[in-house]
Amino acid sequence: MASETFTPLEQTISLIKQRAAESQLDPGNTSQYVISKLVMSNNDAQFLQFAQDSASVSDEIMAYILQAKLELNNTRIPKKNDSLTQFYVRSISLTCEQFRRVLQDYSIEYFDELYIQRFDDYLSSKKPDDILFIRYVGCTSTSTPLERQQEDNTNQTQKRRYSNIYRLIERHGLARNQVVYSFPLLQVKGQYGVFHDPNRQLIDETEQVLIHLFGRDMLMNSQPGGFYYQYSPTDDDRESISNFNFDHARMYLTESATPPTRPESHQEQIAMIYQQYRGELIRAQEGPVAKKVTDSYIQFLAEAAIPRADRLIHNGRHVPLAVFANDMTHTDFRLKRNFFEGCRAGAASLTLLQHILGTDSFSGISFLDLWTTPYIENNLQSLHVSTVASVLERLRPLTMVTYGYGPAAVAFSNFHGSHSLDESEYGSIIGESILVNYDSAFNYETEPDDAEPSDELWTVIVPHFDMGNLNYGSIHPQLFRLAFLCWVRSLLLVDCCISLLERNNINVHPGSRAFGQLLIEELHNRELKSDIPQKIKEARIVVQEWRRSDAAGRLRKAILRKDYISDYDIFSEAGKVGGKLGYKAHCERYGYTDENTDHRKLQLRILLRYNDAILRKTRSFNIDKGRFKRWFMKLPSKTNIYQALIRLIQAEHHSPVGNLEPAQVQYLKVQCKRPEGFDDDTWMLDPDLVSEALRKRASIMWTAGTTPAKREANKRNLVTRLNNEGKKAVKYFTQVPINILANGGAHIRVELDGEEKAEPDGMWIIGSGANVKGKYILDYDPNICTTALIIKDLQGSPVKVQDNYLLITDQWLLSNSRDKYFRTFINTVQLFGQELRPIIKEESERSVAFSGERMIHLFMEEYCSENELIVSTGQTPQNNIPTFQSLMDECLQMKGTNFEKEIWNHWMTMPTGYADKNKKTWTIPQLERKRPILETTFSTHDSTRQTRPTVTNLPSTTSKRGGATITNDDPFLEWWREFHNNVNGDVVTLNFSNTQDGFWGEFATIEKRRGIMDASVKQYLAVRDVKKPQSLNALVRRYGWIVTKIKNGIFTWKAPSNQPPNQAMRKRFKRITN
Repeated sequence: MASETFTPLEQTISLIKQRAAESQLDPGNTSQYVISKLVMSNNDAQFLQFAQDSASVSDEIMAYILQAKLELNNTRIPKKNDSLTQFYVRSISLTCEQFRRVLQDYSIEYFDELYIQRFDDYLSSKKPDDILFIRYVGCTSTSTPLERQQEDNTNQTQKRRYSNIYRLIERHGLARNQVVYSFPLLQVKGQYGVFHDPNRQLIDETEQVLIHLFGRDMLMNSQPGGFYYQYSPTDDDRESISNFNFDHARMYLTESATPPTRPESHQEQIAMIYQQYRGELIRAQEGPVAKKVTDSYIQFLAEAAIPRADRLIHNGRHVPLAVFANDMTHTDFRLKRNFFEGCRAGAASLTLLQHILGTDSFSGISFLDLWTTPYIENNLQSLHVSTVASVLERLRPLTMVTYGYGPAAVAFSNFHGSHSLDESEYGSIIGESILVNYDSAFNYETEPDDAEPSDELWTVIVPHFDMGNLNYGSIHPQLFRLAFLCWVRSLLLVDCCISLLERNNINVHPGSRAFGQLLIEELHNRELKSDIPQKIKEARIVVQEWRRSDAAGRLRKAILRKDYISDYDIFSEAGKVGGKLGYKAHCERYGYTDENTDHRKLQLRILLRYNDAILRKTRSFNIDKGRFKRWFMKLPSKTNIYQALIRLIQAEHHSPVGNLEPAQVQYLKVQCKRPEGFDDDTWMLDPDLVSEALRKRASIMWTAGTTPAKREANKRNLVTRLNNEGKKAVKYFTQVPINILANGGAHIRVELDGEEKAEPDGMWIIGSGANVKGKYILDYDPNICTTALIIKDLQGSPVKVQDNYLLITDQWLLSNSRDKYFRTFINTVQLFGQELRPIIKEESERSVAFSGERMIHLFMEEYCSENELIVSTGQTPQNNIPTFQSLMDECLQMKGTNFEKEIWNHWMTMPTGYADKNKKTWTIPQLERKRPILETTFSTHDSTRQTRPTVTNLPSTTSKRGGATITNDDPFLEWWREFHNNVNGDVVTLNFSNTQDGFWGEFATIEKRRGIMDASVKQYLAVRDVKKPQSLNALVRRYGWIVTKIKNGIFTWKAPSNQPPNQAMRKRFKRITN
């Protein structure tokens, strides 16, 4: 059978559709329509070549292939009553090397990893002098392509990819050759961005086809095109919902064939609520805003809440579905336009509903906003919450979709504030069904302990993320997928609700807690045999991880370029005015503990009823409320309750509440103000307070403006900061600018106990030298290493030398700067909720600081107290002369601290070691004792340490830390003579996990012969049982065996090329007489 062949034109269309599918778009037949408009009869092969690599095609050839026109003047478009949408492309020609430098700056200043990676891969196949055409595709209805170009190029506030890259190209002096081409053959009658325009879909899809014809990866476009997004679910997701029955939901949401009854009476009641709201605005001195809440606007709000009387079911008492969103957009407010009638979020939601229910016709859905006017400046959250609750009491919704963090937090808080759900929790409840109560009149303070809110005002919510967030940044396809799956569950819940109401055998009242619980159970039964629950969970995790990494990346870049930090988040609308618990509100909400017992009980009752997120993070509140109550009642009077809760969480979890980035810690300390009521940095461990601090700082920076002059000033400040490194003391080692000198040192000042301190020689950057010097960042990054500081470049990337990170270890800090840098390191470790290593902690608690001289004194006491000693400087014994290393190993095993043993092992692994290369042996003179060296001087809390034992009485010592020491060589020599009495260089395995083979298997013969009660055998068995190889390995090294570590607990010993000695070396060489 002959293989099917495709024409170049068909291949071009297929390539466009494939690229669009990667953006989760389906332009349908528009691909063929657009291409047929542009292609000429004899250039279909050129068309395909252009689509395959548009960035390499010159503007002149591009214009010929696509029949584009160079724009030279601002010819005005027709009047608005005959609007015309024009499509255009902007182009800048650069060499690959020029754009590589631009892209390098872009990667430093902005977080756009996927785009950078793809363009890097593309440039890797090009020569430096190859010409590249960097382009941007768009359309306009209200201006000319040249006017739109001028607007975008001069707008200094935009943060999208095009603006960021263009400003960098301009900084390099390469933007002067930008040109604009239009596509006259693609002009469409109609206005871009108008929902009801008859050609809306054609306009959007034409822009999408053009973008994917050029190749989205090769353009400066961050979005895939189109004002309204047409999402197409995957075949697998369609298959997952194909077995669900949405008949009741479909019937409710589609237009009714019969004219509806008049809804005026219901709308009038809701209108009265908004009239009262307007009156409260006036009383709150919001007169200018109140004037904008006109009678016609109030009527619009009432009609949005109850668009049709037949939306009320069950004897006209309930609506089965209401949508509760965050705020009214300026455009919707001005046009009095419903959510589903024009805004992008509403249009995107409508598209998803159409995919699920398979219909294009919908009747009105009850809709209400938390913030009904976009001009509120003061914190009037309580007014808006109570207004929404009053409207809901008229609607009595049995299910509800919340859009965005604000509405979800209000609903989760049972319409008593919005503090029961914090931002960190919000992302984890997207798409989940949750039972809430909207009886805002229930008084948390005056109602007795056993009182409950109204049992008629319960509803089941399904939180969605705010689709309005899709207006910003590059759209991740998984966002649409999560929104699609959330609507699947929401509509399924509506269908279950109506189905339950039609049954005659249920004995619970709609709106009651029992009905809500039954409804959730019914939903779970419907989903039991489907994979929708798992898909929602997976989609939510994907979006959360993408959001988290993207936000962290943007934060790092913003800090490095000294820009303001935006806290905008697809899972959070908390930045809206009044939508979040602020500095003073934390103290006012929780207050300070009262001396009066009765009032303290009232404080506790209110605290428990709010069920705030901070409470649910405490173990005692979740596990033993009685214990929590006792803790609260015993707090000292005038205690900051919120701060006390944070400290309780730290005590119970042994870790902080938050999860701060190192750069964020430094930014909060330097740039942000400590919240009122907090006397230390505890507030930084609470995500809500951190978000609030970042938002306040962002607001200040935004008010100050982001002009080019301001941006340049910020850069100068960064340079000044880097030039002044070491001059300003730091409290923590987080994002500290340093200058590494040629000798590997860096001068750093730290602040401790209110004083500035520094080491005269600074900090030694281990591993640095001639190849690592200049400006760097000293940082603590527990994601890389919890036991050391790390050196990073100015872009925040860890520096590596020979594939190893540059680390300043806890060991170096403790041994070289115990009272300065090490104390600052401890503070930094604790700030991140980490802990010191046990050995480091043990050493830091000793009364006397570490000193290498003590190790020498121990050695001299052990081996040179009566005579001088000759030792070999090599790694193996020479002529039966012991090595200095093996003797020091043995000495520290008996008398050294754990830290001294670690330091010694570290020194022995350094390239230079200790050996004197000019000598074969050292002669160490006899110790001249000026005063006794007592162990208790150095270790005040280790009762097992003792003075040096005599030669004739060498006991087996096992420390209380579980170590064991071998002081008798005879069993080892007996084993050597028994099994390896040759010069063949035998190899023996020492395996602490396998005592049947290798050394332990052979040593069993010695054990049996001497008996397990033999004191010397006990030492070896103790080493085996505690699995501490140091003493045994030191012993065999002393006799010339080569010890190689395979992995933890497994070693190989290679015998020297001589037979075992006749007597123990320890007794022969410990003291050498004249």
